[in-house]
Amino acid sequence: MMRNAWGVIGILNILSICLITGEDTRTLKMVHLVYRHGARSPMQFYPTNPNIKYWKDGPGRLTQIGMNMQFELGKFLKDRYITNTHFIDPMYLHDEVYIRSSDSERCLQSAESQLAGLYPPIKHQVWNPNLPWQPIPIHTIPMKKDSILVTPGAFCPRLSEKYVQMKNMQYKELERKKMEKHEDLPNYLTTHSGMNVSFGNMFLFTDVYLCEKAENLTSPAWLLSRLDELIDISTWFALHSYFAGDDEVGRLLGGSFLNLIINNMKQMSEGTKSTDLFKMNMFSGHDSSILALATALDIDITYPTFAACIMIELYTDESNNYYVEMQYRNDSSGTLYPLELKECQFSCPLQAFKSLTKNRVTDDVAKDCMVGVVDSSKESRKFPVEKLYLIIIGLLATSTFFLLSLVLWYRCKARRIKTTVSNLEDEMYLL
Repeated sequence: MMRNAWGVIGILNILSICLITGEDTRTLKMVHLVYRHGARSPMQFYPTNPNIKYWKDGPGRLTQIGMNMQFELGKFLKDRYITNTHFIDPMYLHDEVYIRSSDSERCLQSAESQLAGLYPPIKHQVWNPNLPWQPIPIHTIPMKKDSILVTPGAFCPRLSEKYVQMKNMQYKELERKKMEKHEDLPNYLTTHSGMNVSFGNMFLFTDVYLCEKAENLTSPAWLLSRLDELIDISTWFALHSYFAGDDEVGRLLGGSFLNLIINNMKQMSEGTKSTDLFKMNMFSGHDSSILALATALDIDITYPTFAACIMIELYTDESNNYYVEMQYRNDSSGTLYPLELKECQFSCPLQAFKSLTKNRVTDDVAKDCMVGVVDSSKESRKFPVEKLYLIIIGLLATSTFFLLSLVLWYRCKARRIKTTVSNLEDEMYLL
C-alpha cells in the first residue's frame, strides 16, 4: 500500500507538469556518486597460479587498465553532468564539487584517474600546455576511522553477533543447500591450487580470475573448467552477507553513508547555505562500499565490477517538490540500470525516501556496534573501587601478620638473651 501511495503521488506530480508544459521541467539539484576503484592486481595469490610474476607491483595495486577504466568513467560523467545537462561547470570549481576517497592507494589513484577524465583543464586552469591534467583536491581519513566508505567488519561486535544469528536461522539452510550443490568443489580447488580451500575462502579464486580477465591474462584450464559454479557459489557467499540481513544489519553496514547522503539532500531541499554543501559529491571506494550502501537502501544489486558506480540524484520541479532517482552503472558500456526502494517508484519523493529508509540510517555507528556489549568504560570505573577494597584488606592483613611476626621475634629474642645470661653465669662458676 505504501509503495502504491508514494508511487501514485510521484507519478501524478510528474504527469501534471508534463501535461501542462509538454516536457519534464524538473531540475537536477544534487548528485551523490559512489564508485569502485578500477582493475587491480589480486588481493592474494594461490601457490600454483601461473600468472604470479605478471603482477610486478604486488597484491591489491591499481593497474594501468584500471586507471583507464576510471578515466573512461570520468568522461562518462563529464558527458552526463556537463555536456548534456550543464549541471556542473566545465571547469573544476572548489565550491561545487567534493571528492572523498577511501584511504587506500588504489582508491586514491582511481579518484585521480577519474578526475583526469572529468576535469581536463581549460582556459585559465591550463598550467602546463603539454599536460592536459590539473591537480584537484581529494579528501580522505584513515581507514580505521572511516565509517562512510569502509564497512566496520571486525570492529563491530554487534554486526558479528548479527551474522551468527543469521547463520543460525534461515541463512544456515540456504548455506547448506548451496554447499551440497557444490560439495566437491573445495577439494577440487585444493588439489589444483596448492592450498587448503573451503567455502569461506573460495572467493579468492573468483577475485584472481576477474583480475586476470581485466588484464587479458589466461587463467589455468582447471579453473576455467569449473568457472561458472565457482563464480556462482563464491559471489553468493559474498552477496548474502550483505543482503540477507534486516534493518539493523543495513544500518551497521551502510547507515552512516546513507545518513550523510540524506542529510545533504535535506539541506539542499531546504535551501541551506553552507560551505560544506556541494552539488556534486563523489566517493571513491571499494566493492564493499557500494554493497554496504545498497544494503542500507535495502535494494538488491549484482556484484560490483571494477569502476562500478551508483548514482543518487536529487531533482526538483516547478512546485518545489523534490524527488530522488537512483541508477547503477555496472559495466563499461555505460548502460544504466534503474534502482528502486522496495516501497517507492523510480522517481521517489524525497519525503518518502527519508521515511522508508529511516530505520537504516545512523549518525553514530560506533555506538550502534556496541549494542548489547558490556560497557567497558563503566566496568573500568567500578573495578578500581573493588580493587581498592582488596588492596586495603591485603594491606591490613599484611600489617597484622608483620606486627605479629615482630612481637614473636622480640619474645624469642628475649628468651635467647635470658638463656645466654644464665649459661654465662653457669660457666663463671666453672672457673
